[in-house]
Amino acid sequence: MWRRAINTDPETGVLVRVLVTAVLIIALATSRVPAGWMWGAIAGAFACWLFWAVFASRLPGVSLVALTVCSLVSTALIGTGSEAAIVLTALSLPTIATHVRPPWWVIGTLVAVEFAVLVASMLLWGSSAAQALALLGLMAVLTLVGAQRRMYRIAQDERAQFAALDERARIAREMHDVLAHSLGALSVQLEVAEALLSEKNDPVKALERVRQSRRLAVEGLAEARRAVAALRSDVPPLPEAMAILVESYRRDHQAKIRLGTQGQPRSVSAPATVSLLATAREALTNAAKHAPNTPVDVMLDYGPDAVSLRVTNAAQGGPEEEITGYGLSGMRERIALVGGTLTAGYNATSWRVVAEVPE
Repeated sequence: MWRRAINTDPETGVLVRVLVTAVLIIALATSRVPAGWMWGAIAGAFACWLFWAVFASRLPGVSLVALTVCSLVSTALIGTGSEAAIVLTALSLPTIATHVRPPWWVIGTLVAVEFAVLVASMLLWGSSAAQALALLGLMAVLTLVGAQRRMYRIAQDERAQFAALDERARIAREMHDVLAHSLGALSVQLEVAEALLSEKNDPVKALERVRQSRRLAVEGLAEARRAVAALRSDVPPLPEAMAILVESYRRDHQAKIRLGTQGQPRSVSAPATVSLLATAREALTNAAKHAPNTPVDVMLDYGPDAVSLRVTNAAQGGPEEEITGYGLSGMRERIALVGGTLTAGYNATSWRVVAEVPE
């Protein structure tokens, strides 16, 4: 809960939205409004702010429109000297400038319209030259801060995309290594089986070698299929891809495994999807290796600002057992590439891996 409240996006984080809304409520309660009818306009602008605060993550386009209406209404009243209008404008205008989804020219047009309304408001309500310059300077500085934050967020998104490309290259190398290892080992086992049959006439040991060859082939094909699926451009959505992974685990290991979902499923970015799938695959591999034939529980949780994955299996060992060979470093590196966090460890009866990425 705390990680979700302070997620890496401070413009839309739950904690920030709650705190800023509280500041606005205090400003509304203590501000001076020259005319009674202005209360209705201020209340409407505040209602638009509340809509953005609640639905910024779920309805980004509609919430941006509501935030723009809030800023325009408050800016139109800023010349009256209302503290509530000034605070609303000072918060909503730079927030608009931080949005990364609309093209830059859309954001630039909105900001230009806002400044035109600001100048018209000060002229209409007879603000002094000193007040006008002070307000224009303040809003310009806040808008530049928002624009700088927008550029930073775009750079972070591009970095995440590059991370996804790096992950795909890594998977391609892994697929090459898997195929080379599997085919090499398979060839050796078949040569030994052939020698046992032709030279020693030992069908029992030859059959054992053939069975080992079959196991190597199945494992190699499974790894290759997973690598190819991750490299394809049409990777299934996260819920579907996770279901395929869980079903593959159930079929290959003949083990009980349950896939659950909390929250409302939504589209997840490609880097986050690749990282969560890779983490789930590693966690399931560890479960099969270190706790075979035990039930496994996989849970996807779609929170308002983050998507988390929990993989839990019955513990064989305990907290006192040294944790080695679990691939935790690799999992943490994958999740860190998309700005997420990973924790893993024992509780009273089970081993749990929890990965969370901001989305």
